Amino acid sequence: MSRLKRLLSFDVQGKMISIGILPVILFLLMITIFILPTIEDNIFDERRTQVQEMVNAGLGVLEHYHEQELRGELSREEAQMRARAVIGSMLYGPGNQDYFWINDFEPVMVMHPFVQELEGQDLYNYADPEGTYLFREMVTVCRRDGSGFVPYLWQYYDDEARIEPKISYVASFDPWEWILGTGIYTNDVQEIVSSSRNIVLILVFGITGLVLVSTYFLSSNLVKPLNLVVNSLINMADNLDLTEGVGQDIVGRSDAIGRLGKSYNKMVGDFRKTIQRVMKSAGEVEEASRNISDSTGNLSEGIENQAGSMEELTATMEEMNASIQEVADNVQQTSEHSENVSASILEMNKSLQEVAENLQIVTSETEKSAEAAERMNKGAEESSEEARNTEKDTRETMEI
Repeated sequence: MSRLKRLLSFDVQGKMISIGILPVILFLLMITIFILPTIEDNIFDERRTQVQEMVNAGLGVLEHYHEQELRGELSREEAQMRARAVIGSMLYGPGNQDYFWINDFEPVMVMHPFVQELEGQDLYNYADPEGTYLFREMVTVCRRDGSGFVPYLWQYYDDEARIEPKISYVASFDPWEWILGTGIYTNDVQEIVSSSRNIVLILVFGITGLVLVSTYFLSSNLVKPLNLVVNSLINMADNLDLTEGVGQDIVGRSDAIGRLGKSYNKMVGDFRKTIQRVMKSAGEVEEASRNISDSTGNLSEGIENQAGSMEELTATMEEMNASIQEVADNVQQTSEHSENVSASILEMNKSLQEVAENLQIVTSETEKSAEAAERMNKGAEESSEEARNTEKDTRETMEI
C-alpha cells in the first residue's frame, strides 16, 4: 500500500510538473532555434544600417564642398582638402576609434586618419592575411552597384598584432571619383549579440526556475491533501476503520479537493450509520430469537404434560374395560335373564374401546406435536446463536 501511495503521489505530482516543464522546454527550443538567430541577424542588420547611414552622412560632407567648388567659392584642390580634413575628424565609437577613409578608383589611398603612411600609395596589390584584395573589391562593388558591403581582415584598432574580420560599407562619390568607406568589426557585433543572448537566457532561465518552483509548490499543495484522502481510503480498506475522516483543513477548501473531502466524510458517515443499523437489527433478532426459544420451551413442556395425562387416562380406561368385561362374564354365567343388561354392558364396553382407541390416536398426535415443538425449539436456539454471532462480528468491526 505504501508503494501505491508513492506511485499515486508521483503520478499526480509528476504529471503536474511535466505540464509546467513542457511549455518551458518548448519555449527554450523556440528561443534557441528562432529568437536568438533572429536577434543576431537584427543586430547585424542594425549595425550595417548604421554604417550605411554614416557613409551617406559623409557623402553629404563631400557634396557640400563640391557645391562650393561648383559655385567658384573654392577650388577643387581646396574643396577636396577641406573635405578630407572634415572626413578625417569624423571619429565615432568607443574611444573614437572608428573612422572613415577615402580612396580613389586606381585604387590609391586618399585619406586614412590612423594609417597615414598609406596615403598616396597604390593599393591595387594590397591584400589581407587571407589573400583578399580588399581595395580592388571596393572598386569593383562601387563601379558595379555604386555602393555595397565588402568583408575582409584588418588590424583591430590600434592593436597591430591582432587581426579581426571586418565588414565595411563603401560608396562612390563620382564628381571626384572617390570611394568613401567605414566599417565594423564582426567580433564587436558578435559580442553585442552574445551579451543580448546572455540577457535573454538569464531571463528565460529565471522564468523557467520561477515556473518550476511555482509548479512544484502548486503540485505539492494539491498532492498533499490528495494523499491524506488516499491514506484514509487505504486505512479503511485494510483495517475496516470507519472512524477516521479527513480534517477541516481539507473539507474547508473551496476547490475540487474540498468537495472530495466532504464526499469522503459523507461516505464514511453513511457507512457508520449502516453498521449501526445492522447492529441494532442484530440485537432485535437476538431478542426475538430468545423470546421464540422461551415460548417454544413452554409449549413443549405443556405438550409433554398433556401427553402424560392422556397416557394415564388410557390406562385407567383399559382397567375399567377389564373390570366391566369381568362383570359381564359373571352376569352372563349367573342368569340367562340378564341378557338385556349384558347387551347394554357389551355396548358400553364397545363404546369404551372406541374411546380407548381415540385416546391412543390423540396420544400419537400429541407425541408428534411434541417432536415438532422440539424441532422449533432447536431452530430457535440456532437462530439465537446466529444472531449473537452477527452482533459480536459487528461490534468487533466497529471497535476496529
